[in-house]
Amino acid sequence: MAARTIVDRFIERVRSQPDRVALRARSADGWRNITWAEYGNSVRRAAKGLIAIGFSPGDKMSLLSLNRPEWHYADMACLTMRGAQAPIYVTNSPEQVSHVIADSESRFAIVENKGQLDKVLEVRSKLPLLERVIVIEGYEGGNDDLVMTWDELLSAGDGPDGDARYDEAVASVRPEDLATLVYTSGTTGEPKGV
Repeated sequence: MAARTIVDRFIERVRSQPDRVALRARSADGWRNITWAEYGNSVRRAAKGLIAIGFSPGDKMSLLSLNRPEWHYADMACLTMRGAQAPIYVTNSPEQVSHVIADSESRFAIVENKGQLDKVLEVRSKLPLLERVIVIEGYEGGNDDLVMTWDELLSAGDGPDGDARYDEAVASVRPEDLATLVYTSGTTGEPKGV
């Protein structure tokens, strides 16, 4: 069957070219290659984690991070769950971050590090729909039920029914599903999601 969605095309590529390089990421040791199989496995783990913490079809997720592999894993995981993602510039102020998260009705946010987490926590009282913030790196965890680490997200989906629930979600993705809300620069007023 021909691919009808971005998710179909992604899964098709993971299956047909598992050993080809999909992404390259800079690390302390130089560049490392990420194959399509590794990319697919990382997306599956992130999506299973999202399912485990309550992500449902139609949910929105804000993403506040520089370009890095986890950004792509989170984005595609959201799409495989029939969710929509709202990217946020890392240079945005806490108030601008609050606007995008609130306006997009994001229940979840993934942030790169403690600095980006602090922006969200500063405006937390203005975000009644926000249920969970996942921090990719530089946060060791704590006593705040709102916040979890990326590794905790990945581990959350390791339950026995995670694969079946993920496969069911992927099979339900439709071409008309909303994928991304991109916010305008806001030069003439509040940024608007398009």
